[in-house]
This record gives sequence, C-alpha cells and structure tokens, in this order.
Amino acid sequence: MELVSEEELEKAKRKVVSEHIFSRETMEDRAGDLASNELVVGDLNFSKNYVEQIQKVDREEIRRVADKYFHRDNLTITLLQPVVEKVAAKPEISLKKPPLIWFFLP
Repeated sequence: MELVSEEELEKAKRKVVSEHIFSRETMEDRAGDLASNELVVGDLNFSKNYVEQIQKVDREEIRRVADKYFHRDNLTITLLQPVVEKVAAKPEISLKKPPLIWFFLP
C-alpha cells in the first residue's frame, strides 16, 4: 500500500484537531469533556493527550495500520440504493366545489 501524501496527512490532522477544539467551545462542553474523560477513559487529561498523539501520527504509521487492517481477502463492499416502489396511481381530482356549511354563533 502506498503512503498518503504529506498534504493529505496534514489536512486530516487539522480536521481532527479543529473538530476536537470546536467541540469544546463552551464551559458546558469542556465540563462534559472532562466528565467523559474521567468516566469513560479514567484520565482527565485524555483530551490533551489525544491532540498531542494526533500530531505525532506520521505517514509510515498510517501505512502500517492500513496494511494490518485492509486486505483484499477481507474486503466487504456495500451498495446502498433507494427502494424503488411502484408509482401510485394519480388520485382523481374533482373540480366540483365542496358544499358550503354555514355556522352561526349565538
């Protein structure tokens, strides 16, 4: 498998880091992030370490992981298409005026 380009890697890193930063804009977001870090991972500094680790990813590491998990003999292809149903007959349109119903309030 060939290496991703340096430009692709940097673009992906910027995207991941910016999404992470923008997901923590408010104090409520930050508090939720800290709570998740502690409850799910058990490390209050997980988010800080996450960004640092993303910055360390290099092209060789991407290739190593891709070689480990992406194999032609383990390939699954899925095709999603909309369900095509028979077109319903057009409803008949009546040009007759509906009867008027009068209501008088006391």
